[in-house]
Amino acid sequence: MHTARSLFIPIRDIITLFLIIELTLVPLVPFLIKILLITTILLFLLFLNPKVSLYFLNSIKPLIYILIVSILMGFQSFLTEPYNFIRDGYYFFQPILLIFLGYSALSRGISFNFLLRLMVFSSIFLTFYFYIDFILSLFLGQGLSFESRYVFGLNSDFAIIGFLITYASFHANLKLFHPLSMISILTILFVLIVISFSRTNILITLVIIIYPYISKLINFKTQLFLVSFLIIIPVFFGSFLNVAIPEEGASDFLSKVLNSYSEVIVRDYRESDALAPDANLINLYWRSQEAFLGLAKYLEGQSLELIFGQGLGSYASAEGIFENKFQQIPFFHNGFITILLKSGPLGILLFFQFLYLFVRNTLSSGMSSKSEDNFIKIIAPSIVFITILKTFFIMGFYTPESPVLLLTLIGVVLKKFSDMDKVRI
Repeated sequence: MHTARSLFIPIRDIITLFLIIELTLVPLVPFLIKILLITTILLFLLFLNPKVSLYFLNSIKPLIYILIVSILMGFQSFLTEPYNFIRDGYYFFQPILLIFLGYSALSRGISFNFLLRLMVFSSIFLTFYFYIDFILSLFLGQGLSFESRYVFGLNSDFAIIGFLITYASFHANLKLFHPLSMISILTILFVLIVISFSRTNILITLVIIIYPYISKLINFKTQLFLVSFLIIIPVFFGSFLNVAIPEEGASDFLSKVLNSYSEVIVRDYRESDALAPDANLINLYWRSQEAFLGLAKYLEGQSLELIFGQGLGSYASAEGIFENKFQQIPFFHNGFITILLKSGPLGILLFFQFLYLFVRNTLSSGMSSKSEDNFIKIIAPSIVFITILKTFFIMGFYTPESPVLLLTLIGVVLKKFSDMDKVRI
Protein backbone atom coordinates (compact mmCIF):
# COMPACT_ATOMS: atom_id res chain seq x y z
CA MET A 1 0.00 0.00 0.00
CA HIS A 2 1.37 3.41 -0.94
CA THR A 3 1.93 5.88 1.85
CA ALA A 4 1.48 9.63 1.57
CA ARG A 5 5.26 10.04 1.26
CA SER A 6 5.39 7.85 -1.85
CA LEU A 7 3.11 10.08 -3.90
CA PHE A 8 4.76 11.70 -6.91
CA ILE A 9 3.22 15.12 -6.19
CA PRO A 10 4.54 16.79 -3.00
CA ILE A 11 2.04 16.69 -0.16
CA ARG A 12 2.32 20.43 0.37
CA ASP A 13 1.29 21.09 -3.24
CA ILE A 14 -1.71 18.76 -2.94
CA ILE A 15 -2.86 20.51 0.24
CA THR A 16 -2.39 23.91 -1.43
CA LEU A 17 -4.58 22.75 -4.32
CA PHE A 18 -7.24 21.52 -1.88
CA LEU A 19 -7.10 24.85 -0.06
CA ILE A 20 -7.66 26.75 -3.29
CA ILE A 21 -10.63 24.50 -4.03
CA GLU A 22 -12.04 25.01 -0.53
CA LEU A 23 -11.60 28.77 -0.49
CA THR A 24 -12.75 29.54 -4.03
CA LEU A 25 -15.09 26.76 -5.21
CA VAL A 26 -16.82 25.47 -2.06
CA PRO A 27 -18.65 28.79 -1.45
CA LEU A 28 -20.01 28.75 -5.01
CA VAL A 29 -21.09 25.19 -5.75
CA PRO A 30 -24.47 23.54 -5.00
CA PHE A 31 -25.09 21.84 -1.67
CA LEU A 32 -24.39 18.22 -2.70
CA ILE A 33 -21.14 19.11 -4.51
CA LYS A 34 -20.11 21.15 -1.49
CA ILE A 35 -20.55 18.10 0.76
CA LEU A 36 -18.54 15.98 -1.68
CA LEU A 37 -15.65 18.46 -1.87
CA ILE A 38 -15.42 19.04 1.88
CA THR A 39 -15.62 15.31 2.61
CA THR A 40 -12.88 14.53 0.06
CA ILE A 41 -10.55 17.14 1.56
CA LEU A 42 -11.29 15.93 5.09
CA LEU A 43 -10.62 12.27 4.26
CA PHE A 44 -7.34 13.19 2.58
CA LEU A 45 -6.16 15.15 5.63
CA LEU A 46 -7.15 12.30 7.95
CA PHE A 47 -5.31 9.87 5.66
CA LEU A 48 -2.14 11.92 6.08
CA ASN A 49 -2.50 12.01 9.85
CA PRO A 50 -5.42 10.21 11.53
CA LYS A 51 -4.54 11.71 14.92
CA VAL A 52 -6.58 14.79 15.81
CA SER A 53 -4.83 17.36 18.02
CA LEU A 54 -6.02 17.42 21.64
CA TYR A 55 -5.56 21.19 21.59
CA PHE A 56 -7.95 21.45 18.64
CA LEU A 57 -10.56 19.23 20.32
CA ASN A 58 -10.41 21.26 23.53
CA SER A 59 -10.74 24.49 21.55
CA ILE A 60 -13.90 23.43 19.69
CA LYS A 61 -15.37 21.34 22.50
CA PRO A 62 -18.33 23.74 22.99
CA LEU A 63 -19.33 23.38 19.31
CA ILE A 64 -19.09 19.59 19.63
CA TYR A 65 -21.33 19.72 22.71
CA ILE A 66 -23.88 21.85 20.83
CA LEU A 67 -23.93 19.21 18.10
CA ILE A 68 -24.29 16.32 20.58
CA VAL A 69 -27.11 18.04 22.51
CA SER A 70 -28.93 18.82 19.26
CA ILE A 71 -28.60 15.21 18.08
CA LEU A 72 -29.91 13.75 21.33
CA MET A 73 -32.81 16.18 21.62
CA GLY A 74 -33.77 15.63 17.97
CA PHE A 75 -34.05 11.85 18.14
CA GLN A 76 -37.83 12.01 17.81
CA SER A 77 -37.44 14.12 14.66
CA PHE A 78 -35.07 11.50 13.28
CA LEU A 79 -37.81 8.89 13.61
CA THR A 80 -40.56 11.03 12.07
CA GLU A 81 -38.73 13.38 9.65
CA PRO A 82 -35.27 11.92 8.98
CA TYR A 83 -34.49 14.29 6.10
CA ASN A 84 -34.88 17.36 8.32
CA PHE A 85 -32.75 15.73 11.01
CA ILE A 86 -29.91 14.79 8.64
CA ARG A 87 -29.98 18.19 6.91
CA ASP A 88 -29.73 20.02 10.24
CA GLY A 89 -27.03 17.62 11.38
CA TYR A 90 -24.83 18.49 8.43
CA TYR A 91 -25.33 22.23 8.96
CA PHE A 92 -24.38 21.89 12.63
CA PHE A 93 -21.36 19.70 11.82
CA GLN A 94 -20.17 21.92 8.96
CA PRO A 95 -18.53 24.63 11.15
CA ILE A 96 -16.47 21.99 13.00
CA LEU A 97 -15.42 20.53 9.66
CA LEU A 98 -14.32 23.84 8.12
CA ILE A 99 -12.46 24.93 11.27
CA PHE A 100 -10.66 21.58 11.21
CA LEU A 101 -9.67 22.08 7.57
CA GLY A 102 -8.10 25.46 8.39
CA TYR A 103 -6.33 24.01 11.43
CA SER A 104 -5.00 21.03 9.48
CA ALA A 105 -3.76 23.13 6.56
CA LEU A 106 -1.37 25.05 8.81
CA SER A 107 -0.23 21.76 10.34
CA ARG A 108 1.14 20.47 7.01
CA GLY A 109 4.09 22.79 6.50
CA ILE A 110 2.27 25.60 4.68
CA SER A 111 3.42 28.95 6.05
CA PHE A 112 1.11 31.19 8.06
CA ASN A 113 1.71 34.19 5.81
CA PHE A 114 1.08 32.15 2.65
CA LEU A 115 -2.26 30.94 4.02
CA LEU A 116 -3.30 34.48 4.91
CA ARG A 117 -2.38 35.75 1.44
CA LEU A 118 -4.29 32.89 -0.14
CA MET A 119 -7.38 33.82 1.89
CA VAL A 120 -7.11 37.47 0.87
CA PHE A 121 -6.80 36.54 -2.81
CA SER A 122 -9.75 34.14 -2.43
CA SER A 123 -11.87 36.90 -0.90
CA ILE A 124 -11.02 39.22 -3.80
CA PHE A 125 -11.79 36.55 -6.40
CA LEU A 126 -15.12 35.59 -4.81
CA THR A 127 -16.18 39.21 -4.38
CA PHE A 128 -15.48 40.08 -8.02
CA TYR A 129 -17.29 36.91 -9.05
CA PHE A 130 -20.48 38.32 -7.51
CA TYR A 131 -19.80 41.84 -8.77
CA ILE A 132 -18.86 41.12 -12.39
CA ASP A 133 -22.33 41.80 -13.84
CA PHE A 134 -22.58 45.01 -11.84
CA ILE A 135 -19.14 46.19 -12.98
CA LEU A 136 -20.04 45.48 -16.62
CA SER A 137 -23.26 47.47 -16.17
CA LEU A 138 -21.22 50.48 -15.01
CA PHE A 139 -19.15 50.33 -18.20
CA LEU A 140 -22.40 50.23 -20.16
CA GLY A 141 -23.48 53.49 -18.56
CA GLN A 142 -25.81 52.29 -15.81
CA GLY A 143 -25.45 54.14 -12.52
CA LEU A 144 -25.06 52.99 -8.94
CA SER A 145 -28.20 52.95 -6.82
CA PHE A 146 -29.62 51.29 -3.73
CA GLU A 147 -31.50 48.85 -5.96
CA SER A 148 -28.20 47.64 -7.45
CA ARG A 149 -27.71 45.42 -4.40
CA TYR A 150 -30.84 43.44 -5.21
CA VAL A 151 -30.69 43.60 -9.01
CA PHE A 152 -27.13 42.24 -9.19
CA GLY A 153 -27.02 40.28 -5.92
CA LEU A 154 -24.00 42.18 -4.60
CA ASN A 155 -22.43 39.95 -1.94
CA SER A 156 -19.66 41.51 0.14
CA ASP A 157 -19.43 38.75 2.78
CA PHE A 158 -16.14 37.50 1.34
CA ALA A 159 -14.66 41.00 1.07
CA ILE A 160 -15.03 41.33 4.85
CA ILE A 161 -12.50 38.55 5.51
CA GLY A 162 -9.96 39.93 3.03
CA PHE A 163 -10.34 43.40 4.54
CA LEU A 164 -9.98 42.01 8.09
CA ILE A 165 -6.77 40.07 7.35
CA THR A 166 -5.16 42.95 5.42
CA TYR A 167 -6.16 45.60 7.96
CA ALA A 168 -4.98 43.52 10.95
CA SER A 169 -1.65 42.81 9.22
CA PHE A 170 -1.25 46.53 8.54
CA HIS A 171 -1.72 47.40 12.22
CA ALA A 172 0.52 44.55 13.39
CA ASN A 173 3.23 45.36 10.87
CA LEU A 174 2.93 41.83 9.49
CA LYS A 175 4.30 42.25 6.00
CA LEU A 176 1.86 40.18 3.96
CA PHE A 177 2.06 42.56 1.00
CA HIS A 178 4.05 45.50 -0.24
CA PRO A 179 2.72 48.70 1.45
CA LEU A 180 1.29 50.06 -1.81
CA SER A 181 -0.40 46.70 -2.54
CA MET A 182 -1.82 46.64 0.97
CA ILE A 183 -3.34 50.11 0.63
CA SER A 184 -4.75 49.20 -2.78
CA ILE A 185 -6.35 45.99 -1.44
CA LEU A 186 -7.87 47.80 1.54
CA THR A 187 -9.25 50.57 -0.67
CA ILE A 188 -10.73 48.21 -3.25
CA LEU A 189 -12.35 45.92 -0.67
CA PHE A 190 -13.68 48.87 1.36
CA VAL A 191 -15.30 50.38 -1.75
CA LEU A 192 -16.82 47.02 -2.72
CA ILE A 193 -18.26 46.61 0.77
CA VAL A 194 -19.76 50.10 0.81
CA ILE A 195 -21.38 49.86 -2.63
CA SER A 196 -22.98 46.54 -1.67
CA PHE A 197 -25.25 48.59 0.64
CA SER A 198 -25.16 45.74 3.16
CA ARG A 199 -25.83 47.34 6.53
CA THR A 200 -24.41 44.34 8.39
CA ASN A 201 -21.16 44.27 6.44
CA ILE A 202 -20.69 48.04 6.62
CA LEU A 203 -21.19 47.82 10.39
CA ILE A 204 -18.71 44.93 10.59
CA THR A 205 -16.19 46.94 8.55
CA LEU A 206 -16.49 49.86 10.97
CA VAL A 207 -15.97 47.47 13.89
CA ILE A 208 -12.82 46.09 12.21
CA ILE A 209 -11.47 49.61 11.66
CA ILE A 210 -12.01 50.87 15.21
CA TYR A 211 -11.20 47.66 17.09
CA PRO A 212 -7.40 48.18 17.40
CA TYR A 213 -8.16 51.49 19.14
CA ILE A 214 -11.05 50.20 21.28
CA SER A 215 -8.89 47.31 22.51
CA LYS A 216 -6.54 49.83 24.14
CA LEU A 217 -9.40 51.34 26.16
CA ILE A 218 -11.58 48.35 27.15
CA ASN A 219 -10.43 44.81 27.94
CA PHE A 220 -11.85 41.91 25.97
CA LYS A 221 -14.00 40.46 28.77
CA THR A 222 -15.80 43.79 29.16
CA GLN A 223 -16.18 44.11 25.39
CA LEU A 224 -17.69 40.62 25.14
CA PHE A 225 -20.08 41.26 28.03
CA LEU A 226 -21.33 44.57 26.59
CA VAL A 227 -21.85 43.21 23.08
CA SER A 228 -23.57 40.06 24.39
CA PHE A 229 -25.86 42.16 26.58
CA LEU A 230 -26.85 44.38 23.63
CA ILE A 231 -27.64 41.24 21.60
CA ILE A 232 -29.64 39.47 24.32
CA ILE A 233 -32.06 42.38 24.93
CA PRO A 234 -33.67 42.49 21.44
CA VAL A 235 -33.65 38.68 21.18
CA PHE A 236 -35.43 37.84 24.41
CA PHE A 237 -37.13 41.10 25.44
CA GLY A 238 -37.95 42.68 22.08
CA SER A 239 -41.71 42.26 22.55
CA PHE A 240 -41.56 44.30 25.76
CA LEU A 241 -39.63 47.21 24.28
CA ASN A 242 -41.73 50.19 23.22
CA VAL A 243 -40.02 50.91 19.90
CA ALA A 244 -41.90 52.90 17.26
CA ILE A 245 -42.29 50.91 14.05
CA PRO A 246 -42.37 52.75 10.68
CA GLU A 247 -45.41 51.62 8.69
CA GLU A 248 -43.79 52.09 5.30
CA GLY A 249 -40.98 50.11 3.73
CA ALA A 250 -37.57 51.74 3.31
CA SER A 251 -37.12 53.33 -0.11
CA ASP A 252 -33.41 54.21 0.15
CA PHE A 253 -30.30 53.17 2.06
CA LEU A 254 -30.59 55.85 4.74
CA SER A 255 -34.14 54.84 5.63
CA LYS A 256 -33.00 51.21 5.65
CA VAL A 257 -30.34 52.12 8.22
CA LEU A 258 -32.85 54.04 10.34
CA ASN A 259 -35.25 51.08 10.23
CA SER A 260 -32.59 48.53 11.16
CA TYR A 261 -33.57 48.09 14.79
CA SER A 262 -37.20 47.61 13.84
CA GLU A 263 -36.19 44.79 11.50
CA VAL A 264 -34.09 42.82 13.99
CA ILE A 265 -35.99 43.25 17.24
CA VAL A 266 -37.91 40.05 18.04
CA ARG A 267 -41.60 40.97 17.92
CA ASP A 268 -44.99 39.63 16.81
CA TYR A 269 -46.75 41.79 14.20
CA ARG A 270 -49.85 39.68 13.69
CA GLU A 271 -51.98 41.76 16.05
CA SER A 272 -50.81 45.01 14.43
CA ASP A 273 -51.63 43.67 10.98
CA ALA A 274 -55.07 42.60 12.18
CA LEU A 275 -55.80 46.18 13.27
CA ALA A 276 -54.25 47.79 10.17
CA PRO A 277 -54.05 45.18 7.40
CA ASP A 278 -52.98 47.71 4.78
CA ALA A 279 -49.71 48.31 6.64
CA ASN A 280 -48.62 44.70 5.99
CA LEU A 281 -46.05 44.94 8.79
CA ILE A 282 -45.48 41.20 8.91
CA ASN A 283 -43.95 41.18 5.44
CA LEU A 284 -42.18 44.52 5.91
CA TYR A 285 -40.45 43.26 9.06
CA TRP A 286 -40.38 39.57 8.25
CA ARG A 287 -36.99 39.00 9.93
CA SER A 288 -38.44 40.23 13.20
CA GLN A 289 -41.59 38.15 12.80
CA GLU A 290 -39.56 35.09 11.76
CA ALA A 291 -37.43 35.33 14.91
CA PHE A 292 -40.56 35.67 17.05
CA LEU A 293 -41.99 32.48 15.55
CA GLY A 294 -38.77 30.66 16.42
CA LEU A 295 -38.78 31.97 19.98
CA ALA A 296 -42.47 31.07 20.37
CA LYS A 297 -41.75 27.55 19.09
CA TYR A 298 -38.96 27.17 21.64
CA LEU A 299 -41.24 28.35 24.48
CA GLU A 300 -43.78 25.65 23.54
CA GLY A 301 -41.25 23.00 24.56
CA GLN A 302 -41.45 20.77 27.60
CA SER A 303 -39.31 21.34 30.70
CA LEU A 304 -36.30 19.43 29.35
CA GLU A 305 -36.58 21.19 25.99
CA LEU A 306 -36.53 24.59 27.66
CA ILE A 307 -32.99 23.74 28.81
CA PHE A 308 -31.62 21.64 25.94
CA GLY A 309 -33.78 22.77 23.02
CA GLN A 310 -35.84 20.67 20.61
CA GLY A 311 -32.92 19.26 18.66
CA LEU A 312 -32.08 18.71 15.02
CA GLY A 313 -35.08 18.61 12.71
CA SER A 314 -37.14 21.10 14.72
CA TYR A 315 -38.64 24.10 12.96
CA ALA A 316 -41.17 26.90 13.36
CA SER A 317 -44.32 26.90 11.28
CA ALA A 318 -45.08 30.03 9.25
CA GLU A 319 -48.14 28.66 7.49
CA GLY A 320 -50.50 31.43 6.44
CA ILE A 321 -48.26 34.18 7.85
CA PHE A 322 -45.76 35.22 5.18
CA GLU A 323 -46.28 35.95 1.51
CA ASN A 324 -44.01 34.01 -0.88
CA LYS A 325 -41.79 32.60 1.87
CA PHE A 326 -41.12 29.19 3.36
CA GLN A 327 -43.91 27.70 5.44
CA GLN A 328 -41.38 25.84 7.58
CA ILE A 329 -38.45 27.73 9.12
CA PRO A 330 -35.65 25.45 10.37
CA PHE A 331 -32.96 28.17 10.31
CA PHE A 332 -33.47 31.82 11.19
CA HIS A 333 -31.73 35.00 10.06
CA ASN A 334 -31.21 35.61 13.76
CA GLY A 335 -28.82 32.73 14.33
CA PHE A 336 -29.21 32.90 18.10
CA ILE A 337 -32.82 31.81 17.64
CA THR A 338 -31.58 28.82 15.61
CA ILE A 339 -29.17 27.82 18.39
CA LEU A 340 -31.86 28.35 21.04
CA LEU A 341 -34.45 26.21 19.23
CA LYS A 342 -32.04 23.34 18.47
CA SER A 343 -29.96 23.25 21.67
CA GLY A 344 -31.64 25.59 24.17
CA PRO A 345 -30.06 28.20 26.47
CA LEU A 346 -27.31 25.65 27.08
CA GLY A 347 -26.40 25.94 23.40
CA ILE A 348 -26.28 29.76 23.63
CA LEU A 349 -23.92 29.53 26.63
CA LEU A 350 -21.74 26.96 24.85
CA PHE A 351 -21.57 29.18 21.75
CA PHE A 352 -20.31 32.14 23.78
CA GLN A 353 -17.93 29.83 25.64
CA PHE A 354 -16.42 28.80 22.30
CA LEU A 355 -15.92 32.45 21.34
CA TYR A 356 -14.32 33.24 24.69
CA LEU A 357 -12.01 30.20 24.58
CA PHE A 358 -10.99 31.18 21.07
CA VAL A 359 -9.52 34.44 22.35
CA ARG A 360 -8.41 33.33 25.83
CA ASN A 361 -4.96 32.24 24.69
CA THR A 362 -4.17 35.72 23.43
CA LEU A 363 -5.20 37.15 26.81
CA SER A 364 -3.04 34.80 28.85
CA SER A 365 0.27 36.48 28.05
CA GLY A 366 1.61 39.99 27.81
CA MET A 367 1.79 41.88 24.54
CA SER A 368 4.66 40.58 22.44
CA SER A 369 6.71 42.71 20.10
CA LYS A 370 6.52 40.06 17.37
CA SER A 371 4.32 41.06 14.46
CA GLU A 372 2.60 37.66 14.33
CA ASP A 373 1.66 37.89 18.01
CA ASN A 374 0.31 41.40 17.53
CA PHE A 375 -1.62 40.24 14.47
CA ILE A 376 -3.26 37.45 16.48
CA LYS A 377 -4.17 39.83 19.31
CA ILE A 378 -6.01 42.05 16.83
CA ILE A 379 -7.61 39.51 14.55
CA ALA A 380 -8.86 36.99 17.14
CA PRO A 381 -11.18 39.37 19.04
CA SER A 382 -12.24 40.92 15.73
CA ILE A 383 -13.30 37.46 14.51
CA VAL A 384 -15.36 37.00 17.68
CA PHE A 385 -17.31 40.24 17.18
CA ILE A 386 -17.75 39.57 13.46
CA THR A 387 -19.18 36.17 14.41
CA ILE A 388 -21.58 37.67 16.95
CA LEU A 389 -22.82 40.30 14.49
CA LYS A 390 -23.18 37.80 11.64
CA THR A 391 -25.04 35.40 13.96
CA PHE A 392 -27.42 38.14 15.07
CA PHE A 393 -28.13 39.57 11.61
CA ILE A 394 -27.39 36.88 8.98
CA MET A 395 -27.45 33.41 10.56
CA GLY A 396 -23.76 33.03 11.48
CA PHE A 397 -22.21 29.54 11.59
CA TYR A 398 -25.39 27.49 11.24
CA THR A 399 -26.66 28.16 7.76
CA PRO A 400 -26.84 26.43 4.37
CA GLU A 401 -24.48 29.13 3.06
CA SER A 402 -21.76 28.63 5.66
CA PRO A 403 -19.10 31.37 6.06
CA VAL A 404 -16.31 29.22 4.60
CA LEU A 405 -13.56 31.84 4.74
CA LEU A 406 -14.41 32.92 8.29
CA LEU A 407 -14.49 29.35 9.64
CA THR A 408 -11.28 28.40 7.83
CA LEU A 409 -9.61 31.51 9.26
CA ILE A 410 -10.69 30.47 12.75
CA GLY A 411 -8.97 27.12 12.22
CA VAL A 412 -5.79 28.78 10.95
CA VAL A 413 -5.68 31.16 13.93
CA LEU A 414 -6.31 28.29 16.37
CA LYS A 415 -3.32 26.43 14.97
CA LYS A 416 -1.19 29.56 15.25
CA PHE A 417 -2.25 29.87 18.92
CA SER A 418 -1.08 26.31 19.47
CA ASP A 419 2.30 26.95 17.81
CA MET A 420 2.83 30.14 19.82
CA ASP A 421 2.12 28.29 23.08
CA LYS A 422 4.69 25.62 22.20
CA VAL A 423 7.28 28.31 21.53
CA ARG A 424 6.57 29.98 24.89
CA ILE A 425 6.87 26.66 26.71
